[in-house]
Amino acid sequence: MTGDGKSLAAFLSTLQDEKNVIALYPTNELARDQESQIKNYINLFQPELEPRVNRLSSAELELYAEQEKLKKASAIESRSKNSDILITNPDLLHYLHRKAYLSPYDNPDKLWNRIDKNFDFFIFDEFHVFSAPQIASVINTMLLIRHTNRNKKFLFLSATPDEQLIEKLKKAQFTYQQIDPIQAKKYQFPTTKAESKKLQSQHWRQVSREISLEFIPLESAFSASETWLKENKELILDRFIIPPNPPLEGGNMISSNLSSKTGEMIPPNPPSERGGNMTSQRFCKTKGAVILNSIAAVKRLVPISQELFHPYGLTVGENTGLSGQQTKLASLETDLVFGTSTIDIGVDFKINFLIFESSDTGNFIQRLGRLGRHNSFQRNGETIPFDQFTAYALVPKFLVERLFETTSPPLQVNQRYDRPQFNEVIRENYRKINNFQGYIRFAQSMIKSRLGVAKRNPTPIINNYPNLILHTLSDGQLNLTYHSIAENRGVLTNVVNNAVMEAYTEAGYEPLLYLPTGVIYLCDRDTPPISPDSLPQRVVETITSLCRSQLQAKQTGFGRDGKGMKYAEYYDLFFDEKALMEVALSATLRILRDGKASSAKKRSDNLLSYQQEGILSSDYNFQFEDDIRIDQLAEFGEKPLIILKRLVSKIRRFRNRQTLI
Repeated sequence: MTGDGKSLAAFLSTLQDEKNVIALYPTNELARDQESQIKNYINLFQPELEPRVNRLSSAELELYAEQEKLKKASAIESRSKNSDILITNPDLLHYLHRKAYLSPYDNPDKLWNRIDKNFDFFIFDEFHVFSAPQIASVINTMLLIRHTNRNKKFLFLSATPDEQLIEKLKKAQFTYQQIDPIQAKKYQFPTTKAESKKLQSQHWRQVSREISLEFIPLESAFSASETWLKENKELILDRFIIPPNPPLEGGNMISSNLSSKTGEMIPPNPPSERGGNMTSQRFCKTKGAVILNSIAAVKRLVPISQELFHPYGLTVGENTGLSGQQTKLASLETDLVFGTSTIDIGVDFKINFLIFESSDTGNFIQRLGRLGRHNSFQRNGETIPFDQFTAYALVPKFLVERLFETTSPPLQVNQRYDRPQFNEVIRENYRKINNFQGYIRFAQSMIKSRLGVAKRNPTPIINNYPNLILHTLSDGQLNLTYHSIAENRGVLTNVVNNAVMEAYTEAGYEPLLYLPTGVIYLCDRDTPPISPDSLPQRVVETITSLCRSQLQAKQTGFGRDGKGMKYAEYYDLFFDEKALMEVALSATLRILRDGKASSAKKRSDNLLSYQQEGILSSDYNFQFEDDIRIDQLAEFGEKPLIILKRLVSKIRRFRNRQTLI
């Protein structure tokens, strides 16, 4: 959960055990914020040997290299040597492991080899916002570090972890420990003030406060959020100059609400007429943020809001990727700050009013997590407590329909939800833009386009350039190989292909590209070759299995001839005795299904006549009326005897063979 102390836990090894750490953050703004936070940790813990903290981004690398008159590779090496905690980003780590800062004449491991040796711990913070290529590069870097036999630890931090990363780590055969505070019951969700006070007396720390969340459904238009903010600017102002309703009790909960379909904002109370001394109307207990996706929208909205807020003694700030450092710092002290992703990823600021738009699941949860982290804020040296926390989510209409307007909606208006429960609902119903599976499909399509010339003949691909590239990139650890069938014979070719492919995959080959007469595989260089001797029997077994499944499904060859159920002789080729009895029973019940006319009465009359003639014993009662179940039993009854005779015949042949031997 956002704000629960993950960052502090990550750096305890450095503060207590003097371990060297590389901390990687997805944005420069977050890296800058965390640098300040780490220095606060050092002041708090007062370690015996104070760790040296340095931050390194591409811009800072340029400046440092220029100031010290060093090449970039030397500048990176110098900076890392003089750091116990190096704060940077995953892209820079990836590039230095790809020899991006070296000349063609340098040893490939000249830079990363030394850096990997110097640091014990690699921290990837807010990894849920890493793009799919970043995640791929991180795992590749981890594999390289492991391959060089270095005993390093990697720590991934996120309030909204992605299971796809866990799957990739499993596939790469990394040992891992997943820390789930919810499963470990490290979170409590009080619903009343009394419960909150009890937990505080037991030294529980409040991570988040109760939020009243309003969903604003908007059309999927580029400027929909900006238009809504312009239309509701007066009501936004009312949040700062009119006291809100009494706060809800409890903590760490979300109360869901839904505005009208038109997207009209619900005011805190009926707004009073503005007039008189406007500055005196200022309500000092509100501090807010508006987080948007577009820098241009922020640039247009800030002057409009400044003009509206200024007469009331209220300030409006701007915090985007284009804002200078001083402007960013000053914006966090204003009454209302307009920002973009520079302030929603991990930056800790104190607000109780939030309006945000989002583009996907992670975006939504991350931005909502900026609210409710603090009980108060500072203004002119005075501590001002927050009364309540309110958020407005500007979301597409389809999301509101999924959450509130289905037959069994996952959310109800004016209901309370704890954060894990609410976040899970958002994950299940909102889109996931940063999806690693999409990246895999894209990568596969790129590889397939490169391998497209192999549609008829894969040999050039395996023996020439693509295999050479793969061999080089994997340091000789991976190869491409293939199987190919001489002719395409329709369905039979497909059956043979599948049987051979099954043999390859069982041996550890990964299918990469499917061709009309074969498959290209990716494999480890030590993967054992496939013996052709085992393939004919595997193909026969595959064909037998296919025919067996079709006969079980369709029961072709079963029928009635007046003396019971009969079946075609080819069933003996595909079924043993037990399986054949099961198919026969199924066919009998299908042909003599319920509702079909019964001949049981005729059977009864025949049996009674045999009994009167003394052929059948008088000890049995053969008096019964029409019942289809009796017909089913009669028709199927001789099958076990026939199959049993066949089994006895097999046993006799086997014994005779043993006698001859």
